[in-house]
This record gives sequence, structure tokens and C-alpha cells, in this order.
Amino acid sequence: MPQRPLCIGCDAELDATAARFPAGFFLILPHRANPRMGMVCPICPRCSHKADEEIFAGAVVALGGIWPELRRIDPAALSGDVGQA
Repeated sequence: MPQRPLCIGCDAELDATAARFPAGFFLILPHRANPRMGMVCPICPRCSHKADEEIFAGAVVALGGIWPELRRIDPAALSGDVGQA
């Protein structure tokens, strides 16, 4: 079993060293006005070059076993302020 975080798009192990530092992060938040919890998943340099749709599809596959009802919600379908920085 890996001892380091895995890339959301593949099985690459990542850590804080320059050789294994994530190139990006995939943020998952519940659909609610003021989420108090979320999940941050690293993205390796190789997967960071993938199209957004491919990263989303990989995330659904990777997390589907622990979160079977996980699905992407199009921000255009949300009401109120969409997007957070």
C-alpha cells in the first residue's frame, strides 16, 4: 500500500520533494452554500497536461469506490455565486 498521496489521474506517488511535487491540485467540495469540508487531491506533472474532462473522468473513477454517487455538477447549473478562489 502506498505511503504517499497518489495522483488523482494515475498511480504516481507524490510528496514535497522537487522530483515528486504535485503540478496541480483537484479540489472537491460539496454542493452547498458554505462547505465546511472538502478534499484536495494532487495531480502529477504528467497528468497536469491532460484536458480537464479527462482529469474529471479519472477523478470519478478513482473516487467512485469510496463515493459511489460522486458526479460532476456543471457550474452553469448552480444558482447564486458560482466559483470560489
